[in-house]
Amino acid sequence: VISGLLGGLYSSTATITILSRKCKHASEEHLKEYLTAMFLAVGMMFLRLLVIIAIFNASILSRVALPMVILMLASCSIGLFIRRGNRGNRDVPRTEEEEVQDNPLEFKVALIFALLYIVFTVATYFMLQWVGTSGLTVLSVLSGAGDITPFILNLLDGQGGTIPMNLLAASCLLATLSNNIMKTFYALFFSGNRKELARPLFAGVGI
Repeated sequence: VISGLLGGLYSSTATITILSRKCKHASEEHLKEYLTAMFLAVGMMFLRLLVIIAIFNASILSRVALPMVILMLASCSIGLFIRRGNRGNRDVPRTEEEEVQDNPLEFKVALIFALLYIVFTVATYFMLQWVGTSGLTVLSVLSGAGDITPFILNLLDGQGGTIPMNLLAASCLLATLSNNIMKTFYALFFSGNRKELARPLFAGVGI
């Protein structure tokens, strides 16, 4: 639970990727703890984005605050609901690999998302400079493949120029939607396609 809350404050995508890798050999009972942490990480993502938007462009905050707060509460509620049904031992055992080499931030995963951060920062900048707003919707969807923070930051820091506020707000929400869908597939892929994860993940993200 704490891992999900704290991890979601810096990158819910990286957090879910790391958690899902640990699901490969987890028991079905302990999978609920990982699922709870994943949905809490998603909830914290919305809180983090609200803070970022409030700092960099308060004008957009009024347009995205209500939907993001609803989505944050929904994500956290789903995670806690899943955990509530777990009456057994909630202490997730450490694997032998973790005992040998404790690496909570998974440095290789961090490097991958750092690279994606740079790629989307550059892509957003040049798209706004050369293409204007016509490609913004497409880039909003594509940005969901990695951490959406660089994409949103580049929209909010003034590079957007004459982009309408409603379009900026919609792009932020569209990026979160795309990112949550991608995180679902990341979770399944990195968990070794654990079938026990599929139904609660798709149901939760669908809600």
